[in-house]
Amino acid sequence: MTRRATGRGALLALVLTLGLGGLGALAGCGTDEAPDDDSTVDDLVQRMDATIGGPLHDAADAGGIAFTSGTRRMTICGEDYAPVGVSVGNIMKFQAPADLPDEEALRAIGDVLTGDGWQVEQPTGERLDATKDDLTLSVQAGVAYVVNLDGECAETSDEVAKSHDERPSEKIVWDR
Repeated sequence: MTRRATGRGALLALVLTLGLGGLGALAGCGTDEAPDDDSTVDDLVQRMDATIGGPLHDAADAGGIAFTSGTRRMTICGEDYAPVGVSVGNIMKFQAPADLPDEEALRAIGDVLTGDGWQVEQPTGERLDATKDDLTLSVQAGVAYVVNLDGECAETSDEVAKSHDERPSEKIVWDR
């Protein structure tokens, strides 16, 4: 009888150890390696600003489209209860070109982006899509041109992700 109790006790101890250890591993999942500061988000924003200030300016000039407004928004990526980082999205609006058909304007924009190292899908109809590293850029032509510049999730701690999610949208500055 003593052996049986000891066997059950050892089994219970083993189950508790494995169970609590597993819970500890799950509780720390995704946060052990994620920085507890803004460094990954700052890096993503800097690369987006460099894209906006350089090749996107050149592409807008080549396509004959003029900047009218833009907004940057940061949100949590992952689940609300388990954020893993910050997603940064930029949406910009441009006046349609006065002297170029959409197809030619998109081709000119694509040529500039390709020259800057972007992988550009051949424009189809009124849309152009491009990628570079972890950034994606899309241009939708029409009465106005809408450009979206997004990045993959910048991994951070829960606290950093939540603090960025609580920030209001900000205007994009179109200066070089």
